[in-house]
Amino acid sequence: MDSQLKGTDIIAIKYIVIAIAQSVYPFVIYVSGGIGFIVLLIGCFRLTKHGKAQQMFRYYAPSTTFFMIFSGVILVSITNFFQMLTASLFPITSLNPQNTLLRYMNDFSNISTNQQTVYVLYSVLMIVGLVSLIRSMILLTKVSEGQEGHLGRTISHMLAGIIAMNAEFVVNAIQNIKIFLL
Repeated sequence: MDSQLKGTDIIAIKYIVIAIAQSVYPFVIYVSGGIGFIVLLIGCFRLTKHGKAQQMFRYYAPSTTFFMIFSGVILVSITNFFQMLTASLFPITSLNPQNTLLRYMNDFSNISTNQQTVYVLYSVLMIVGLVSLIRSMILLTKVSEGQEGHLGRTISHMLAGIIAMNAEFVVNAIQNIKIFLL
């Protein structure tokens, strides 16, 4: 009975990774594109206000408009942004989230139960990291408006998102540093 339960757990964990790779990740990408499109439209609307005189004591900061357009473009094309970033910074390894999730799915039957649990954790962290990066792009517009306290949040969301999306790479790097020091 114990071996049957173990086989059921493996199948359940595999379906969790498949659901993350085929359902949750594309959903977050589509939501990111929608948010980016809205932010881009707001930035373009703000562009029309810069040449006009102030209306009712309303000042449109040029830096906010720039960061709105920048964040909107990044969020609309986030998958292409990841491909460009990984191709230019990491040409040997593939840190593209979609490819990594698909690799987790394909390697699932050939690994131990502990490694399968780690793959599920990495998959969830990848989604959390993507949401954190989206949040940092939105907070970037608030930083340019001069609101206090948002710069630290923006940088921490950006760094946490990068680390969470590349959790496997970060863990391997820490383990290699540990082996090197000992």
